[in-house]
Amino acid sequence: NNTKEKKQKDEVVDTTKIENTINSVEDISNVIAYFETVDSNQLFTETEITIMGKKAEAIVEFGDKSIDPMILALKNSKLEVRWLAVYVLARLGHQAPPPKQLEIREALKNLVNTELNLALKRQAAAPVYGLGDKSVQSILEECAKSQNDAIIFSEPPESLNNLCSRTLEYYNKI
Repeated sequence: NNTKEKKQKDEVVDTTKIENTINSVEDISNVIAYFETVDSNQLFTETEITIMGKKAEAIVEFGDKSIDPMILALKNSKLEVRWLAVYVLARLGHQAPPPKQLEIREALKNLVNTELNLALKRQAAAPVYGLGDKSVQSILEECAKSQNDAIIFSEPPESLNNLCSRTLEYYNKI
C-alpha cells in the first residue's frame, strides 16, 4: 500500500524541473548509475518513464562524445543500462562520423550476437541493419512476424514488430 501511495505522489512531480543536461562524461556515468537502479520488471509510472526518457535524450543531445561511454555500457550486466546504450547509439548512429558509425554497428552487432533478452536483441538489430550490416535481416524478419513484444521502456508502448517492419521496409527501399 505504501508503494502504491508513493507512486501516486510521484505522478505530481514537475518533470520540467528534472535536470536533463549532460555536460561531461561524468554526467553520463551518473545517468548510467541511475539506470542501474531501475528494475524493468516493475510497472513504471508515467513520471518514471518521462524521467528515463529525458535522461536518455540528454545523452543523445551530448552528441559524439556519448558514443564511447555508451559502447562500454552495452557490456553492463543490467538490462536497463544496455537498453539505454542501444537507444542512444541507435539515435546517434547515422549522424556519427563514418569511423564511429562502424564502431557503433560492430558493438551493437556484438550485442545482437550475445544478448539473452530477445526484445533488446531485436531492438539492437534495427540500427545494425540501418548502418549497413544486412546479416541481422533474419532477426528483423522474425521480429516483424512476432506478437506482443514491446520496445523496452517505450511510452506510449510501441510494438517491437512495428519497429522491425519499418526498419526492413525503409532500408530495403534505399
